[in-house]
Amino acid sequence: MAREGGKDRGVQFKNGSWWARYYVDGKEVREKCDNKTQAKAIYAKRLVEIREGRYFPKAKVHRPLFKDLTGDYLAYADLHHKRKGDDLPRVQTWLDAFGSLIAEDVKPSQVEQVMARLKEGGMEPATIHRRLTVLKAIYNRAEKAGIIGKNPVRNVRPPKYDNSLVRFLDMAQEKKLFDVLPAYLCPIVTVALHTGCRAGELLKLEWRDVDFQRGMFVCRNTKAGDSRWIPMNTVIKKTLGDLSAGPMDPTAKVFQVGHEKSLSRAFAVAVKRAGLEPFRFHDLRHTFASRLAMNGANDRTLQTLGGWKTPRMLLRYSHLGPSHLQDAVEGLVKPKLQVVDDLPKKGAK
Repeated sequence: MAREGGKDRGVQFKNGSWWARYYVDGKEVREKCDNKTQAKAIYAKRLVEIREGRYFPKAKVHRPLFKDLTGDYLAYADLHHKRKGDDLPRVQTWLDAFGSLIAEDVKPSQVEQVMARLKEGGMEPATIHRRLTVLKAIYNRAEKAGIIGKNPVRNVRPPKYDNSLVRFLDMAQEKKLFDVLPAYLCPIVTVALHTGCRAGELLKLEWRDVDFQRGMFVCRNTKAGDSRWIPMNTVIKKTLGDLSAGPMDPTAKVFQVGHEKSLSRAFAVAVKRAGLEPFRFHDLRHTFASRLAMNGANDRTLQTLGGWKTPRMLLRYSHLGPSHLQDAVEGLVKPKLQVVDDLPKKGAK
């Protein structure tokens, strides 16, 4: 190898490391090496490759930051989810923790540490689970799009919690609630109790969706992404009939109670005054399903009226209507019937 000024050409010791140093099209290129011998060998090899036209430098691989993944996910979520911006607070949790880190360098242990801090701060396990679901969705989308090569959080396990707890009102508690409810909330709460509709479904309900003649109304664009017809019992017919007295615009909202957040806040105030915390508006849906189960409705009826796509969600109500199970085990203690042989015995006249 040629030497220049008593030093090996193309070899440099700088910042505690050895480097192979050469030029390509007038631009300096340096490669870090383990030792001087390796640096001399790489320098000689590169000179030959450049001279013979076989030198093809590796393109620098772009390694996106975690914050680069979140913008794409939020745009996708706002386009496909029912409520725009719904995932923003969940995404923000992970942005605060990993925003400036290279996305693929986030470790499962770091995710678990964040979840532990959320739990220590009083966040419910179910809420933490939803935040983890969003994190995995961010990585899954980036992986499918080829933005990252691997999903480092794929195997992070969600916190365990009991999702079978059902909060529902008995008749005495229902009376306590209505005693303190503001008058403008009574109609929507009544309809929720008798239909199991979600708050968002009722708030989107317009008068053109209500068919008094057929005794039904239609919920459009439900959480499942479709529309479903809701049968009206006499209580609902009277409630909606009172609201529809006089001329009305077919495209006007049936319930004039503001947006979903204001409804939840006003409902929470009433629940606190009634001493029924932590009951939520969504628990009116649980009350509807629980009462159906206790009145003996079968699973198919419950699933249809509640608008569930699969029977899995019905398991939380199964213990409330156990009459068919009780009948089954009761059959074990009933005296067995004697088998009567009506055929004549051999040899009998």
